[in-house]
Amino acid sequence: MSRQRFRPASRRLCSRPAARAPEAAGTRLNPGRVPQLEAKSGALEALQGQFAQLRDDFRFNLGVLDERDAELASYETAFRGMAADVAAARRQGQEAAAAAAAARSELSIVQERCAAAALPLLSAQGEC
Repeated sequence: MSRQRFRPASRRLCSRPAARAPEAAGTRLNPGRVPQLEAKSGALEALQGQFAQLRDDFRFNLGVLDERDAELASYETAFRGMAADVAAARRQGQEAAAAAAAARSELSIVQERCAAAALPLLSAQGEC
């Protein structure tokens, strides 16, 4: 399937003589319109300059955003590492607390046994 390309109105086939021969129409230009065309041409150049500046600013800002995204990605990586370190430290703290509780329990049992064993000895020696 072939696609038909768009042709501007000045290039379309038409019965008007100005459309058939744009060069001839250009020679019949009204001299009063020359300043208007020059003003419009100057305005077009100014707009093209503004557009070029906007395009350059956009590209610069896009680069700044890319740098910021890369920095944020590095922060996210560092945060994940720190979060893993915090989780490991919490696990170690919980394990240490459990070990301390077990040691206190064992100490209590040993103290009770020692107290029970020492009582008959002290009684036999007459100190109780």
